Amino acid sequence: MAEPVCTAVLVPALLLAATSGIKTGDIVYYDGTRLVKSDADAVVSYAQFVVTSGYALATDDKVSVSRNAVFVDTDLTNTVGGLFYLSTTAGGITQTRPTGAGDLRQVVGQALSATEYEISIRMPFEVEV
Repeated sequence: MAEPVCTAVLVPALLLAATSGIKTGDIVYYDGTRLVKSDADAVVSYAQFVVTSGYALATDDKVSVSRNAVFVDTDLTNTVGGLFYLSTTAGGITQTRPTGAGDLRQVVGQALSATEYEISIRMPFEVEV
């Protein structure tokens, strides 16, 4: 299985401590101490960054993160132009909008081709209707 490869960082990257198991392509948030995988099942873990390089073998290993980057993953068959959402699988992305009760529906990117996608994470904001 191919891992995602970051081909362009469009916003300056930061180097931050992470929990173990975080790797390139994971969607993460900063909990005040270190990076943790984001998860649409847990509203408090909304997406803040994407890991652009590195692999945290142990807690507090450092990885590079950004809010905007382009990736290639040859295992994917994206719907071109389709949106990516934060997945209910921790750290993941999906082109299927989460529909569970209480799931966070956060758009985190868009497919550029069948195997290339851009992650562009905006901070959450409130809308009153």
